[in-house]
Amino acid sequence: MSRCSSWRFVAGAGHDSSHRPGGCRTCWVPCRERVEPGREQCDGCLAALVMHPEAEIRLTLAESTGVDRASLETLATDLDLRVSLAAQRALDDLDPEVTSDEDVFDAAKPALPFSAPTAETDWLTEETDR
Repeated sequence: MSRCSSWRFVAGAGHDSSHRPGGCRTCWVPCRERVEPGREQCDGCLAALVMHPEAEIRLTLAESTGVDRASLETLATDLDLRVSLAAQRALDDLDPEVTSDEDVFDAAKPALPFSAPTAETDWLTEETDR
């Protein structure tokens, strides 16, 4: 069975929480929890990194490989533009057939529920009886 390759933040380490994972051995320790084969991070580490208060930490996660779709979709809605753009790029890499937002929006355009007025039905020029 594989082990989690993520870092866990040590609360109360005496440092601020803005160090990137693994950047400071006082603030971050390796997790090493057991994970299913094919996964790189355990659910606890992934949830903690997605919800971390520092944007730099969420950015690091969005830029890393092996992050699952649900986490990237959450990060794509992040209020920090750098995080949301990095997560969107990672999602685009997962779906290479969608090349831009225009492709997505063009495919989803609904047909107009009405037709354009003609000279016979133009309500602006019709006379009304009062």
